[in-house]
Amino acid sequence: MNWTALLQIVGIVFGFLLAGAFTWFALTINSAPEGYEDEDGFHRL
Repeated sequence: MNWTALLQIVGIVFGFLLAGAFTWFALTINSAPEGYEDEDGFHRL
């Protein structure tokens, strides 16, 4: 495997992780007030 392909793979993985983390963070902040417990029993911060 050459460096170009390796950098492309790392970039894609990092991009997905960054987008996923941002989306999760935004949904967690905006979905419910503090102390709210959803149907799965997950306590949002």
